[in-house]
Amino acid sequence: MSAQLTFTLARRFLSGRTGGRFAPAVALIATLGITVGIAALIVVSSVMAGLEGQLQRVVLSTTPHVTVTLPGEEDKEHLVAALSGVDNVAALCPSVSGEVLIQSEDGLYPVILEGLDTDRATLLHPAEGGLKLPPVPPEGSYALSLSAALFESLNLTFSSRVRVIATRNARYTALGLTPTTRLFTVTDYLKQTASAGSARALTAYEDARRLLRLRAGAQTFRLFLNDPAALSSTTEVLDRLKLSYHTWQEEEGEFFEAVGMERLAMGVMLFLIVMVAAFNLLSSLTMMVSSRLKEIAILKTLGLSDGAVRTLFFTMGGALSAGGILLGTAAGCLLSLNAQGLLSLLGLNLTGGAPLPVKLDPLSISLVGLISLSLSLICVAVPAFKASSVAAAHCLEHSA
Repeated sequence: MSAQLTFTLARRFLSGRTGGRFAPAVALIATLGITVGIAALIVVSSVMAGLEGQLQRVVLSTTPHVTVTLPGEEDKEHLVAALSGVDNVAALCPSVSGEVLIQSEDGLYPVILEGLDTDRATLLHPAEGGLKLPPVPPEGSYALSLSAALFESLNLTFSSRVRVIATRNARYTALGLTPTTRLFTVTDYLKQTASAGSARALTAYEDARRLLRLRAGAQTFRLFLNDPAALSSTTEVLDRLKLSYHTWQEEEGEFFEAVGMERLAMGVMLFLIVMVAAFNLLSSLTMMVSSRLKEIAILKTLGLSDGAVRTLFFTMGGALSAGGILLGTAAGCLLSLNAQGLLSLLGLNLTGGAPLPVKLDPLSISLVGLISLSLSLICVAVPAFKASSVAAAHCLEHSA
């Protein structure tokens, strides 16, 4: 059967001009359901992907991507040489860290204190535009950058004076075990999620080293990655060198796993709309077969083969589902790109004045369309094989 004849018959069957008008209406509703489902899925997944990307940029800008501990100072050259072949490693910087207590007038709070020496940072493969290292207070200033969440918890402001208490390497005196204490001035804040295991503080390398009573000479390095999500290439090198290291996933991994699971759950729930629409397409074509038995029998009597009948119904189902997918994809992309404007038009402020993060992923959109089309064609197979199995002689005999 020629393609022109196939499309002509499909158009006639879907027009509903001669009986069976209810089935084409249900098919149209199914197509609209696919359109709505695809559009909603693209909008939600794009906003969730944009939110996840923005969270990674904000949170991981202050959280150490990878922290490596070397057994000796001479091992730094071997580490640099090994990491020089990893394009994802932008730089490594001498670092010290330890658990401390921050004391203000409103109480105590446990914090991970980190000291960085950005002057001795080794650049390896900085991304285009250069490497943006976190701002570190000058040595000897005993200034502190503190997690933003602690400003409200401890009732702090910029220039607030806090006491930092370190129990690491505490010494015994006549009064017993005596921790190291020092007054620091809060001068900046660090962006960090409230779900993090502990709050963080950043200061100059030497100021942190003296407070923690660590010996001079850096043996711990903080690695800055161009893409923190791509850790495998870096950890493979560190495992090969048998070095001790910690990654950001140990501290923030559960938070981003929760965001990813929420994104997946939303996608699955919205994809159910597409599944329901596909089943509606199955029921509409099944009703169409039942209402067109006589016409199908006449076509088979005129020489239309069983394969041609199946092709006819697959063409109708494919055209309806493809039309819904294309319309839904176009609507979803347009709504995603103009989501901020639509929220402003409706008077909704869901982001506190910040632009709504949106990230369109062509691969994900193509995958959604392909899965939806495959699901629709699977549903279409049932009425297509039912129509091809119609016994023409028996049908015409009983319809006479």
